[in-house]
Amino acid sequence: MKNTLATLTLVLASTCAWGQPALAATLKKPFIDQLMANPQAHRAPDFPAFLAVAALADPSLAPAVAAYQSQRALAGDDLTNIARLLGAYGRLRNQQPVIDALEKMVALPTVRTGNVPQHESPAILEFGRLVETMARDFGLGYRNVDNRIFEVTL
Repeated sequence: MKNTLATLTLVLASTCAWGQPALAATLKKPFIDQLMANPQAHRAPDFPAFLAVAALADPSLAPAVAAYQSQRALAGDDLTNIARLLGAYGRLRNQQPVIDALEKMVALPTVRTGNVPQHESPAILEFGRLVETMARDFGLGYRNVDNRIFEVTL
């Protein structure tokens, strides 16, 4: 981690020392895919470390990364790139838990059968409990409206 941040600092310092920093263009999918395949990106313990890996892979990102880390306002391609990198980082960290959650949800047979109203169906009631558990685990608000609406709020 220290080496990654030291290298990022060196990249940033060298771009600033030579005059205008290289302008970052909007990141394209091939770069994101390459970054997602990078073992260093997978080992990044947090988003700032992930950003450092990205800036090493594409030094033109160094000024945007530095601006983000110092909490300066971002605009244009810099804002877009940091947002895309956040999405990639989120995918690395959360992809399997999201797939696992969806598997649990679609495994419930919620198709209407017989004369049982949907809001009385055991599968629907179980689905509501599952949604409630997931919402609570993420610290989100949850409301069950007569087993007809399961509302999750930020």
